[in-house]
Amino acid sequence: MSTTEDAHTEQAGTGLVEQVRTLMGEGDYEAALQAGEGGLAEARRRSEGNPNRLGELVEALQALGMVRQTLGDYEEAVALFEEAVSTSAVTEMTPARLADINQRLAVLYDFNQREADAVPLYEAAIRLYETMDPPDPLTAGRLRNNLAMIYKGLEEFDRAEQHYLKALEAIETALGQESEELASVCNNLGNLYYKAGFPEQAREVHEQALEIRTRVLGERHPDVGQSHSNLGSVLHVLGDKDAARRHFETSLRLLESFLDEDQDTYEIAASNYSELLRSEGDERRANAVEKRLHKLLQKHAPEVAV
Repeated sequence: MSTTEDAHTEQAGTGLVEQVRTLMGEGDYEAALQAGEGGLAEARRRSEGNPNRLGELVEALQALGMVRQTLGDYEEAVALFEEAVSTSAVTEMTPARLADINQRLAVLYDFNQREADAVPLYEAAIRLYETMDPPDPLTAGRLRNNLAMIYKGLEEFDRAEQHYLKALEAIETALGQESEELASVCNNLGNLYYKAGFPEQAREVHEQALEIRTRVLGERHPDVGQSHSNLGSVLHVLGDKDAARRHFETSLRLLESFLDEDQDTYEIAASNYSELLRSEGDERRANAVEKRLHKLLQKHAPEVAV
């Protein structure tokens, strides 16, 4: 493929990608879908028997894949990005284009329980984002957070820790210390240390997450409640039972205020607290927490249309 053709192909594809992105930004998903489908049909026609046009095909696949992904059409989006990734292996593409299609397919795999398929794509996208000119360390850091979650689930704790630490560094450099994203990764790293059996390290980063969240979000926010619950679990393991109870009580008071938005976090916190209480022999209080949990979940259960 000639250099001139590569440049032409990139420009043509970028126009289609930007067109569908603009249409989706305006909320006109039907027009975005039509543009993506029409663009892909044209790219297939032009690339048939013409390897110099394969780059244009990759970009058209990317454009329509973006629309399908946004619309929640999982199977269609996966098929489009799989074809884009495989076709990109036999043609020249810019690092930015390669990073985007690898990232999007990785996310689709990851959030549909295909973690093993997602790992190499995440790793490829991270390398591309960190080495392109100019590099994009923030996006790479966000992907490292996702990849670390997979390694944590696989109990490959060292790998997970490495990715979380690099994610923290990238996000703090890009967004500063007063960042919800930074607090979220601290929270995830704390959960890793807790699961791996390092409660003192878990306490340190969970305290950091709580401090950041309180400063950025205020004292009354469900994420703050989540951090109090996580600290309660860690402090219980460390033997500080009174502080553990205080954090759990604070967590439940906060999370009860947001049951219409998030019931899962409250249910996890309440269940963990009742287990803690029962382990300490406080059966009466544990039963009271569970009774209130079931009562509030029933009260805030979504109505089912008949």
